[in-house]
Amino acid sequence: MNLGYSQTTTNSTSDGRNVKTIAVVTLVEPDRVVPKQKTGTFSYIFEACAGSGDIINPEVLVTSDSETKKIKLSHDLKAKECEVSVSKVKSSSKDTISAVMIDRGGMTKIVKDLESQILQVKEKIRVEKLNLDTMINEKPQPADIDKKISEITDKIVKLRMELKDVREKYFRTLYLLYN
Repeated sequence: MNLGYSQTTTNSTSDGRNVKTIAVVTLVEPDRVVPKQKTGTFSYIFEACAGSGDIINPEVLVTSDSETKKIKLSHDLKAKECEVSVSKVKSSSKDTISAVMIDRGGMTKIVKDLESQILQVKEKIRVEKLNLDTMINEKPQPADIDKKISEITDKIVKLRMELKDVREKYFRTLYLLYN
């Protein structure tokens, strides 16, 4: 078994996301099993790191001179977190195997923004409910309490509809991301 160890970064982005080659292990030598077969089989062991931001549903593209594979990592990566993974790759030489982190077009940022919007709308609903509770329990009650209660309940209804819309966008985005 031929181990090819190297600690070189094969892909690095401005936010620190990278994929490092840990080892390339020859499983089947080219021309060894089948005469005139120009490709061998290798185990490509790599470490994928998130960098400065979280990555939801991270994927790594492993390429060689004869094959390209998309590898989904087992879990989301938090900022500065890394995961080691392995892929079997056909290639004529271990030197042609490399990997890059797939940029999912900012999907992680979109998901984080939607999560933040959900929390903001929930907080607005909580504040309006407190305002309603305070008004109902206020002694003596103002003369225009019915009008004020109606205004606050209308705000709560609108905020709940907004929350429903944001949640739908959030779950649609997650569906697109994971499927």
